[in-house]
Amino acid sequence: MPFRSWVNLGFFQGASLMDPQGLLEGTGARLRHVKLRTVADTEQPGVRALVEEAYAERKAASR
Repeated sequence: MPFRSWVNLGFFQGASLMDPQGLLEGTGARLRHVKLRTVADTEQPGVRALVEEAYAERKAASR
């Protein structure tokens, strides 16, 4: 979701994701997001790990 100064990268099952870097924000029962303020933010290892974990979870759930 785009905002004026950042983009929120949302994870619908984000509350259940491991987040050792502490990047996830939000207080919803399931939804969490990461604020990406620069292009360089997308290259953080923690962001990639969250995307990979969320993808693996969704892939497993669709079987």
